[in-house]
Amino acid sequence: MLSIEVFAGQVLTTDVFNATRKRFIVQTADQILTNQTTPIPTEIVIPVEAGATYVYECLVSLSAVADSDSALAFNWNVPTGTLLARFTHAYDATSATSLNSGAEIIQRRPANTTLQIAGGSDASSPPSNFHSAVDRGTIAVGGVSGNVILEIQQSGAGSANETILRGGNQTRAIVERIL
Repeated sequence: MLSIEVFAGQVLTTDVFNATRKRFIVQTADQILTNQTTPIPTEIVIPVEAGATYVYECLVSLSAVADSDSALAFNWNVPTGTLLARFTHAYDATSATSLNSGAEIIQRRPANTTLQIAGGSDASSPPSNFHSAVDRGTIAVGGVSGNVILEIQQSGAGSANETILRGGNQTRAIVERIL
């Protein structure tokens, strides 16, 4: 937890106190991808301040066909000099098992812009099964404030099959400033 030093005569503002509160960021609408092989921004946007450090957990909900070109691929677009220590878990891109029988997962420690692949289990498009992926870690901001933005695309060569980042009460991020 971030501690706040208070000095005699110092005026505290709500901004100072709010900087230490957890923030909850929600993807409000589904984002449907077809033939999308370049990253596009989502509604998961984390404002960050120069020199600060944050801890985050991004809970990704998706639907996709069990095919490597239909899997969801995600990464972060960050301000210059910002480093993420990412720890990710996601469903394998080609697991064609039933929804509740378990499957191989991918556990990675990718860099900021390295795509994490998260697969689905549907046999046809549009996909209707909901899957999850988790991306958690820390954000160490360099000398430039800005936004850390979750970006998505289809993996591999892309596909005419729909790949869906789920919105509403599905995809969200929880962020807290710790330094």
